Amino acid sequence: MDSFPHKLLWPLTCFVLGLIAMGIGTGMYLITESRTLHSMERSTSILDFKVGTSKSPTQHAGLTWQDWRTKMAIPAAALFVLGCFLGLIDLWESS
Repeated sequence: MDSFPHKLLWPLTCFVLGLIAMGIGTGMYLITESRTLHSMERSTSILDFKVGTSKSPTQHAGLTWQDWRTKMAIPAAALFVLGCFLGLIDLWESS
């Protein structure tokens, strides 16, 4: 008979999915920043700079919806909270 409590895998799954979401957001951010830096390095005069390369302090901190870190932090936070909630429910039912 299988005595492993499979219900305990749900909080762990939510936690791992949250970590994956944060990793995807960071990876996409690095790719977009790399493209921006490469275009700035290839420029030979001030006229070669693109208009969107300068950032406001809010954009630099990653607090806009255009930033991949912010886009993926919202689902990651939701998955973390869901995992904690499911874990608490499991603890409550087992006591």
